[in-house]
Amino acid sequence: MVDTFTSNQLVRFIYRECSTTEATLIQESCDDDWEMHEEITIFKEAKSFLPKALFSAHPATLLSILQYSRKTA
Repeated sequence: MVDTFTSNQLVRFIYRECSTTEATLIQESCDDDWEMHEEITIFKEAKSFLPKALFSAHPATLLSILQYSRKTA
């Protein structure tokens, strides 16, 4: 892998959390560098194994937040 991008940057790229400029640079580097392409492929595969869980707050927690917001607004 080319040393110009960190693993964190590649993960942000996979999750589409980087800037358009950074994404373009990573994609261009990936097209030119086989090792980087392989690393991104590994990260994408690992992402596919993560659970697709959805989390939501308990209704009482939401009520507490809303009450606090009303008091401090």
